[in-house]
Amino acid sequence: CSCLLFQDEVSSRVVSSSGGSVGAKPRRARLILECPDAAFEQHGYMFGAVKSASGEVVFQTGMVGYAESLTDPSYKNQMLVLTYPLIGNYGIASEDDVDHFGLPRWFESAKIHAAALIVYSHGYGKHSHWNAKQSLHVWLEQHGVPGFFGADTRRLTKFLRDRGCVLGRIVLDGEAPESTPRVYNPDGAVSIAVLDVGAKFNQIRCLCRLGARVTVLPWNSPVSPADYDALFVSNGPGNPTHCQATVDTIRTWMSAGKPLFGICFGHQLTALAVGCVTYKMKFGNRGHNQPCLHPPTGRCFITTQNHGYAVDNGSVHPDWEVLFVNANDDSNEGLVHRSLPFFTVQFHPEHCAGPRDLRCLFDVFFDQIEASRGSGDATVSLYERLMRRFRYSPRPHELQLQRLRQADIADGASAESAPVRTVLILGSGGLSIGQAG
Repeated sequence: CSCLLFQDEVSSRVVSSSGGSVGAKPRRARLILECPDAAFEQHGYMFGAVKSASGEVVFQTGMVGYAESLTDPSYKNQMLVLTYPLIGNYGIASEDDVDHFGLPRWFESAKIHAAALIVYSHGYGKHSHWNAKQSLHVWLEQHGVPGFFGADTRRLTKFLRDRGCVLGRIVLDGEAPESTPRVYNPDGAVSIAVLDVGAKFNQIRCLCRLGARVTVLPWNSPVSPADYDALFVSNGPGNPTHCQATVDTIRTWMSAGKPLFGICFGHQLTALAVGCVTYKMKFGNRGHNQPCLHPPTGRCFITTQNHGYAVDNGSVHPDWEVLFVNANDDSNEGLVHRSLPFFTVQFHPEHCAGPRDLRCLFDVFFDQIEASRGSGDATVSLYERLMRRFRYSPRPHELQLQRLRQADIADGASAESAPVRTVLILGSGGLSIGQAG
């Protein structure tokens, strides 16, 4: 009965930019939660800024204090659910009202930090308080923050309470949700499916630049090996064991023997698909200066990383080889199958703001795809392609230095005391000279 009354009330009321009850009808929208074990979707209406939003969905049980909560930096980029059914009834105080210390009296910071506000009802722009200067609707609109009302906050809170905080998004009716498959570089010569667990634009860009047609699919989409030449599994947040649907998709793909490349979260998900174990790290590895060793050659590369989980090296199957290890903590940084065209890395070879030494991994992936399609050298395995790429061949000036050093030794200097003619020192942040390789 209450739901029917609410729908009737929404149908009869409209919200204007001034916060009153005159104007166009509120825009319909959907609230969608991304949870591996259950689907959750609710229909409602927009207020404040009318636009889509996404983020971690969290709830708060206070009856008052919505202005303080929305300006609390702790809610940065989160979608805030307020469980109290009547929000906005006392409006918003002036942002210019400060105390004798010069601090705003009614807000916790200078702006709204939440990505969106989700409520049952927001008063339709009507408020009553001696200190109010504007409505909650107008305040959100001024700050460019969307509000979603009409949500069954009781059901939503119970869902979050049972499963913990999950990712969600608000999608305006008539707009395609971000999970809809998207195609980039449609005229590309090879077809690559990207499982979007949190894909970065530069990963897609790197694949497109090599001439691929890239289809970005939702994280939980089935992917038919008959429809694509290769599978790329992106980075993403959270615990990889929570994405069983993606793990199953990867396992199905690998049974077809077509090329696969995983980065970061995609590395962990692929590892789970082949029976490895993952664990939560104490601090994680984050930054632009993480040294990684390539065990077969002993070479060291500086990489960009951002992860809190890792693959247990002790759980790697004999058919697979550890491709990279972190020089700081010996954690796993990559895997490669010894005979099949599958490989993964924990770091980000595509990163724009950091080292690009290993962007060549995309080239190796593309070469393997062409070989699998019959337009490249099919006699060379992916494993061997990687080994060839990382084997070090001295450059001419290095060979000359070696000859000069050997000449010094021939003149009577010991190998330890032979004069060093050139010294190159590399340093960045917390890197030691030894890690610079």
